[in-house]
Amino acid sequence: MEFSSDKNVNPFRITDNFILSVLVVSFLIGTTAHAIDAIQLGFLGYTRLAYVSQWQNVFWTSLLIIDPVVVVLLIFRRHIGAIAALAVLSADVFVNYNYSKGVPGLNIFFVPAFSLQSACLFFSLLTLPKLLIDKTENTGIRSVILFYFSNIPIVVLAAGLVIHLKGLFSIASGGLSLWAIWVHCFMTAFNTLLVILLVKKRK
Repeated sequence: MEFSSDKNVNPFRITDNFILSVLVVSFLIGTTAHAIDAIQLGFLGYTRLAYVSQWQNVFWTSLLIIDPVVVVLLIFRRHIGAIAALAVLSADVFVNYNYSKGVPGLNIFFVPAFSLQSACLFFSLLTLPKLLIDKTENTGIRSVILFYFSNIPIVVLAAGLVIHLKGLFSIASGGLSLWAIWVHCFMTAFNTLLVILLVKKRK
């Protein structure tokens, strides 16, 4: 996975190794999950589950092969693997979301596995530019990528701030528990503080 043993290793290289490790573990988990499904349901056996269409059956079964291929690409062809990982995660989230719309009473956003897939997709999307920077010869583009990557924490915290602010505005409509209100209030204050500190640090 292009790990380096140099004591003076570039911290950005360490970051690359961390990103690759997260993606590899994610796809190994996916491989294991689909292998278990194949053992329990049989090859192309997802149609045994309710509301599963034939194309969803084919797609989920194909991940038994696709996921380990992505793992190999991430280890030996980092740049191609990073792009493949983003493409597969995007397709997986899209298919799972569409499947949920056909299942009565299922809110996919409360399914832990879907939340993890979405988090992996978000992680892959945010980190892809960093993994591709070595293939970029243009210094201007490299500077933009590094600037973008260094501001990811601010972007993520700002997104969280927007989500919790929206939650606070929904208090007026009722339906929120005291716990939910406390969480939105606390996280709004916490995210605001961290964003301010990060912006000041950059200055």
